[in-house]
Amino acid sequence: MKILLKISFTVALLFIGQNAFAENGGLKVIEHQVNKSNLIAFSSQAVKFKDCDECPETMYKVSADATFFDRNSAISLSQATELYVKNPYDIVSLFINHSENKITSVIFGGILERAEPVELTGEN
Repeated sequence: MKILLKISFTVALLFIGQNAFAENGGLKVIEHQVNKSNLIAFSSQAVKFKDCDECPETMYKVSADATFFDRNSAISLSQATELYVKNPYDIVSLFINHSENKITSVIFGGILERAEPVELTGEN
């Protein structure tokens, strides 16, 4: 499982793009994977989640130009809301710009490695 998480994280970093690194050499946008049972709220304004069942709730605002994906396919906010309600995937990936404390992309089901790459917003 650790190897799978490392591979997923590495692949996600490749898709974030060259603008994901801040000028000081640190990451500007990182992927945060959330188990579907710990995704508490999803809207155009904010996403609330817990890292584990016993962990405290965390909330981030959603960037005005955030992008949403059903695996590798870009979708609208209304389609993303439907996926949140239906909850078909085990994992939801949140791409968080920690310098702005905002979510820039949400991927339901994670990125499929053998499909066309997706473009994530990383400059927000």
